[in-house]
Amino acid sequence: MAKYHVAFHAVPKPHPAFHNYSGVWTPAGGIVQVLASSKIFADEADCRSARDLYDRIKRQLAQVYGAPETFELIDEEATWPDLHEFWNALNHGERTHFSRWTNPAKLDADITQIDLMIIAEDQYDSSHVMIVYRFSGYQEQTPGDEYGLDSL
Repeated sequence: MAKYHVAFHAVPKPHPAFHNYSGVWTPAGGIVQVLASSKIFADEADCRSARDLYDRIKRQLAQVYGAPETFELIDEEATWPDLHEFWNALNHGERTHFSRWTNPAKLDADITQIDLMIIAEDQYDSSHVMIVYRFSGYQEQTPGDEYGLDSL
């Protein structure tokens, strides 16, 4: 099935903390995923601004959708376990800072999943917060024989 990544220049109800919006559109399902990114917080090895924003958005989402499943973990053998090295651990896959809402009783009709996370940028000590809404009709695609067939 074809899927297209689209950039949104405007959204109906933008959150003041998020500046870039994009999505995934499929012919069968329409818009099946919406992503929003905060500004990039630079020169912060501890990702303090991103962590503060993440915590604030997490509280706001919990007020609307209930408590999330939270994955705020650090690898037991992490090279960078301390908070002042948060970006290094995140960038090297030793830390996860992620929350997920999947409770169908709390989510709006078409929303199947909401993910909130801190992302390490390629720039040294830079990060941003991302939120991802998935809607009914979204399907993870794994490459198989049909992958890319409609592009030939």
